[in-house]
Parts: sequence; C-alpha cells; structure tokens
Amino acid sequence: MHGSIIVFGGNKNVRLAKIHEIVPISEDGPDLLVVKPEPTKKSIGIDKARELKRFFSQRPYSSDTKIAVVEDAHYLTLQAQNALLKILEEPPEYATIILEAPNKNDLIETVISRCQMMRVQNVNTDSRSAKIAVTEAANSKVWSKIKNLADAQKLDLAEKYAKQDRIKVIKAMGTWITQEREELRRSADFIGKTPKGTSDFKKSLHNLKTLNLVYKDLSNTNVNLGLALDYLLLTVE
Repeated sequence: MHGSIIVFGGNKNVRLAKIHEIVPISEDGPDLLVVKPEPTKKSIGIDKARELKRFFSQRPYSSDTKIAVVEDAHYLTLQAQNALLKILEEPPEYATIILEAPNKNDLIETVISRCQMMRVQNVNTDSRSAKIAVTEAANSKVWSKIKNLADAQKLDLAEKYAKQDRIKVIKAMGTWITQEREELRRSADFIGKTPKGTSDFKKSLHNLKTLNLVYKDLSNTNVNLGLALDYLLLTVE
C-alpha cells in the first residue's frame, strides 16, 4: 500500500499492530523511518517534518517501498503539519506515509483531506500477541539479508540503525540471536555430511558469539550505539 494514511481509533497498541499488518515493516530496516515525540517534550516539531521529507528524497535502499510512520501524530505542531502538506498530497511513487493518532480530528483539516482514513478498534490480548510474533519473524528475515551485504552497505546500515531508539535496536538484536542459534543448529546437522558443513557451523558460532557480546554491551553498559553496530556488522560473516 502506498500513499498517505491516517490510522486512528482504538488504543495505541492496536493502531501499531494495524500498521504492521498493512505495510511490510521491519522495525530495524533501512527503508523505515519512525518519527515520534522527543522523550522530554510532548511535541513533534518542524525539524522532524524536514527529516521525513529528506528521507523520501532518496529511493528505497533494499526494497521497493520506503515507509515513514509518525507515532502520536497528534503531537505534530501546526508548523510541522503545514510543512508536510505537499508530500502528503504528492508522495513519491515508492512512499508510504502513516500518521498514527487516537482521533483523526486531532490533526488539521488540510492534513486530513490529503490522507486515506483507516479506523481500528480494540482487540483482545491474544490477537495483539500474534501481531508481535509477526514483527519478530520479520526481524529474523532481515538478519539473513544483513549478513550478505558488502562492508560499505553494512556501515551505511549501521549509521541508519544508530539513529533509532536504543531499546528497539537491542530488541531486534535479541531476535537476530534467536535466528543465529537456529542457523547454528541447522549447520550442526550437516557437519561431516557436506563439504560446507563444518565451515558453516564455525561461521554461525562466530556470529552468535559476536551478537551475544554486542547485545550484552548494549544492554549493560553505555557503549556508543553507532560504534557497537559498526563492530557487529563488520565482524559477522
């Protein structure tokens, strides 16, 4: 789905689950931009609006679509909303822009008129858990692609990840660890059976050790997120 969309109604968890359902989002992907209020203030200013416009000035990095999600879009300042009007009305053909808000009327009329409306309702806990499981599976698929990138692409990717929320990066890394453990288990089954069996096992074991090291450092110390990601992505094979 492309274009500009307002997802409203229900509670925030339900709205975010709906967003994951309608677009192929992976929270750690290079073609996803998540805009949200600063932790210390309840507003999204014009600088964030400009960041979104710059994000769409370049074509997708690793897919056919670039996606921007503005969480708590009702906190967009009037100036920021006005700055987004043109791109909401005429987004690039590869763009999906989603504004998430409790009520569509929390946004100005000129923004509303440029967007498709998608209303959601509250769902039970089991349904919400299913959506979370889908997101984690998507993160696993991303990890397999990351390992096959060239070094220059990995550094570019690390820079993009470093701009995201630290907790989300750590959560994604936990999913990558689960994926690599599964790779290790599969490769162990082929030791001695195929020429690549032993080498694949050693590679996966190396990757798992590296992932665990960086995961613990990010979780327990103040190590710089960007430097940690540079080390991780350039070290894994």
